[in-house]
Amino acid sequence: SEFKSNCESGDGYADLMFMDERQKIAVILEIKAVNSKKELSEGTQKALKQIEENRYADEYLDDSSVKAIYCYGISFYNKQCEVSCKKVK
Repeated sequence: SEFKSNCESGDGYADLMFMDERQKIAVILEIKAVNSKKELSEGTQKALKQIEENRYADEYLDDSSVKAIYCYGISFYNKQCEVSCKKVK
C-alpha cells in the first residue's frame, strides 16, 4: 500500500492519502481541530469541502485502475471526534 502524509495533490496539501494497491481503493483524510463539541459536525463538513474544493482526489480520479475513492473529514475537540465520509468514485 502507498501512504502519503501532508502531500501535494490538486490545489493544496491533503493531511493523509493512501492507496490499497491490491484492491485499488484510495482514501483521503482531512483533519480539523475545533473549539467546542458543538463544532464537531461543522468541522467534518469543512474538511470534506476542503478535499473537494482543493481537488485532492484528482490524481486518483484520473487513474482508470482506481476502483473507489473514499474521502474522510475528521474533526477533534479534546478527546472527542467525529468522522464524515463521502465516496467520490
